[in-house]
Amino acid sequence: MNIDMRTDIVDCSYSVHAVIFGADESLLKIQLTNGFTFNKLSLDPRTSRLDRIFDTTDINLRREYETARIDEGSLDVICAVKEKCYKQLVALLDEQFEKDADEDLISLDDQIRALRLLKEGPVRFKKIAFNQDYKYQAENNTIPCNHNSINTIGEAMTTKPISTFHCNNAEVASVNHELLRLAFPLNDSILNSCHKYYDLSYHTDPCISITLLTTALEILFLERNAKGKRKALAKRCAAFLFENDTLRLQNTYSDLIAFYDKRSDFVHEGTEASITDADIILLRAYVRASLMKALSLSENKDQRIARLKQVIAHNSWLSGK
Repeated sequence: MNIDMRTDIVDCSYSVHAVIFGADESLLKIQLTNGFTFNKLSLDPRTSRLDRIFDTTDINLRREYETARIDEGSLDVICAVKEKCYKQLVALLDEQFEKDADEDLISLDDQIRALRLLKEGPVRFKKIAFNQDYKYQAENNTIPCNHNSINTIGEAMTTKPISTFHCNNAEVASVNHELLRLAFPLNDSILNSCHKYYDLSYHTDPCISITLLTTALEILFLERNAKGKRKALAKRCAAFLFENDTLRLQNTYSDLIAFYDKRSDFVHEGTEASITDADIILLRAYVRASLMKALSLSENKDQRIARLKQVIAHNSWLSGK
């Protein structure tokens, strides 16, 4: 009998697993949504079944996920996991599986993107495994069935990580709150474009990252065909972030001028030796802070620029630059 023609209702178990790279053990404190949790699992097949979940040998599992280990003294990794049970018509199981897998891939990917926006760190997963198990009766026999799908994430970062996600106890509540609020794509098209450049900066070499991040700030703070982009960008970003903190405003201005010059050296001269990992981490922090603040305000880009021009005009240090 063709299983797709059966009208039986069966009990089904469904699970999703993705091993996480780029974070330390503090990631376990983060509360994911949509049924996902971060769990500590082991690459040792004697204590977990990740080899079976990802349909590989224990040797290949170690080779593929060695850099995901959260400490050198164990084989522990962090895994994003979702598990649920439901009843469904046998004829609709494949359709249900495909629907769940599509939705859960988007959901987990969006949450990982949100974590990269909320905190520094190249949090990512390279593969995601979906599994569906059920049993059905056929001529007095119980037949176990399994549907397994493993998706490779094409954009998973191949460059050397320059940072690690870490969330201290004081930051956990805020990150968990923001995870509930953030949704992609962002509603504001300008801020969404800025976020795209920001997120891409995790996937590339420093010379490309500095170009992407500087462009993200240009999207936020510069008009089309703006003159004196270098100083205008540095002034507006510094004023936006630290209007009432003179020392941090001045330091931010100086940092952004230096970053813009390094970006120009690469774009126009092909020179990249001066671009450091520390540059990228700091510049990304400025973009992150700017984007998150912009998301919290109810002003559009034109209003933001007009307001910052007034702030700069009334700041003797900035207006003199």
